[in-house]
Parts: sequence; structure tokens; C-alpha cells
Amino acid sequence: MKQRLIQRVWMMILGAVMVIPAAEAGDYYNRYGYRSPYKAPVPMRRYQPIRKATPDQMLRQGVEQTFSYLRRTGSTDLSNVLDFVNKELGPYFDFEHMTRLATGKMSKDLSDEQVKKLSNKLKEMFMTALGQQIATYAYTNHRVTFYPAKRSRFGKEVSVAARITHPRGFPVKITFRFHPTKKGWKIYDVSANNNSAVMYYRKQLAMIAQRYGIDALLKTTDG
Repeated sequence: MKQRLIQRVWMMILGAVMVIPAAEAGDYYNRYGYRSPYKAPVPMRRYQPIRKATPDQMLRQGVEQTFSYLRRTGSTDLSNVLDFVNKELGPYFDFEHMTRLATGKMSKDLSDEQVKKLSNKLKEMFMTALGQQIATYAYTNHRVTFYPAKRSRFGKEVSVAARITHPRGFPVKITFRFHPTKKGWKIYDVSANNNSAVMYYRKQLAMIAQRYGIDALLKTTDG
């Protein structure tokens, strides 16, 4: 019973990236309308390598490459799609930092090895959901508009907003938060219509830890 509940929570985490945009789009539209608070949108263009890309250029480049591949190959094999998304977009993310933020105070009680295990689990869940969502956008009449990066007032982090529109649906605002690392800019959180993935993960992971202990949470990452 306990194991099944924990597995269901992990599946909820898997679906968070996919469910939140669809569930919240209508409410977000009713509050804010189609008009974006950002000026000077950056439309998607033909891919060209950028030596020193800014976060918005880097993200636009990676998403365009992925869309181009999916539309060119017409692949419907989810494993092939996920392989490409992991290879193309996976390096853009700092999943270890994301995990430490998601575990909150619990991270102090976790060893580096335990953080790594949780990080791998979150990466698997997040990239699977992201790959499925991107495939949906690529194969349908969705349009993605990127906006210039905005620097945080309280640190070195920057955020990049993207608006996803469809003629028959509400627009979805996706915000990618970057922080500087030794390997360049890395994404550590993604929000869909102001709903943070990290905060969602923190709530779900805390629920498992409080009910069954950290050991139960870590056990689900084995095997």
C-alpha cells in the first residue's frame, strides 16, 4: 500500500509539467489576457550555432533544433523522441541544483550520493514529461515565441519567458529560470503560467518524507 502510494506521487510529479499548462491556461488567460508583459518578442528562426549564446538564444536554439528534428523525421516513437530531447535539451538543465531546491531543508540530511539518486529520478521524470509535451507542440499547429532574458533583481539569475499559442486554445506562458555555473548558464526551474515545477516537487517530496521518512523516498529511486 505504502509503495503504491509513493509510486503514485512520483507519477504525479511526472505529470506536473504536462498537466499544469493545460489546467491553468484558461485561468491565466482570464486574469491576464493574451497581451504579454514583455516587449520585443524574439521569433524562432533558422538554427545557426552561437558561440557565446545568451540564455534566451541558447533556449530558442535548442527548442528549434528539437522541433526541426521531430517535424523532419515525423517520428512517433516516444523512445526516439526522448533520446533526442535528452541529448539536445538535457545539458541545459542543472538537475542537482533543482533537486536541492526541491528537497529544501531535507537536503542537509542527504549525502551527495543520495542527492545524486534523487536528481537522476527527477531528471528522468522531468525529461519524459518535457519530451511528451514538446512532441505535442511540434506535431500540432502551436507557435512558440521567445522573449529576451530578464535579470533577477536579487542575484545573478535570469529568466526567459516563452509564449505558446494555438488557434484553438488558450496561450501558455512558460518561464525558464537560469543560473550561472562553471559550465555556463543552466536551467534550475521551469514555471507554467506562474506555477513552479520546483515548488510542486518540494510539496510532493515533503509529503512522502513526512509520512514515510526520507528512506522511503530514496528507496523509490533504486532499481
